[in-house]
Amino acid sequence: MANSNCLENCKCPRCGNEDSFQVVATAVFTVVDDGTDFGSNVNYDADSPAYCTQCDWQGRWGDLSVG
Repeated sequence: MANSNCLENCKCPRCGNEDSFQVVATAVFTVVDDGTDFGSNVNYDADSPAYCTQCDWQGRWGDLSVG
């Protein structure tokens, strides 16, 4: 099934993986004594470092775009 949300038109240029990637991003969350309250304010763009979880390809988030 084709991705239709965050990974729409994303594909590893080396192995073709379309399922999951790691991306270096900035996030905003609250830190308290017993941990964090992670929110959904995560920011990344086409120039953010990205990694394929299948073959360890490394590049930029924008390099994953096939569309």
